[in-house]
Amino acid sequence: MNTINYPKIGISKNQKVFVYFYVNQKRYRLYNGKRINSNINPNSYPVDQRINRANLLAAEIYTYITTGGKLKEFRSSNVLIKNLTDKEILNKSINHKLNQSHTKEYKQELIYSYKKLIGNMKSTSLNLNDIVQTLNHYKNNSSYNSMRKNLNVIFNLAVEFGLKENPIKKIKRLKVKATLNKPIKDVSLLLNEILKYNKQLYLCCLMTYGCLLRPHREIRELTWSDFSDDLKYIH
Repeated sequence: MNTINYPKIGISKNQKVFVYFYVNQKRYRLYNGKRINSNINPNSYPVDQRINRANLLAAEIYTYITTGGKLKEFRSSNVLIKNLTDKEILNKSINHKLNQSHTKEYKQELIYSYKKLIGNMKSTSLNLNDIVQTLNHYKNNSSYNSMRKNLNVIFNLAVEFGLKENPIKKIKRLKVKATLNKPIKDVSLLLNEILKYNKQLYLCCLMTYGCLLRPHREIRELTWSDFSDDLKYIH
């Protein structure tokens, strides 16, 4: 199925009307119904009647495409719009994600998840059992949830490209057993060991322990302007 917004009417400078619409985020413009095997030609009517005829054309275009009709290229037999299989839609989704500005590691995660899913698909149509089989490969709940999260990203985008629904919403996350952090008995001893290993890491640990700053964002993004001149305060 193709994702199409309901067509709108436009008017050119020479008073010709046209119907424009987006399919899978790509814009199309039609002045008549030839490309959908329709005889409607709004611009063959007087100017004051063209809008009404264009509205009829818009309705026919919408029905034609949403029911699987193929839109051909202007003056060509090449097909521009056709119904994609679920597998083709998923491929389009993953390629779109890979073209975005994500980290290399994140892209590798998505590729791995995508390949695992495709490997379990018995046909070009996606069914719930394909996803269950992909997820059940993981016995660890955290790994299971990580795979589910990556598939969810792919499916959410695939819905924009024509996938009927996001099937993973029917599959719940697994509960991950919480582990209690163990208290450090001798903080000074541990800090000295870290200092011997890496001075920069030692400084980060001091700020984490003494200032309650979080290492991944609050410490990593500090600049010299955040420190007082005597280095006694972090603003």
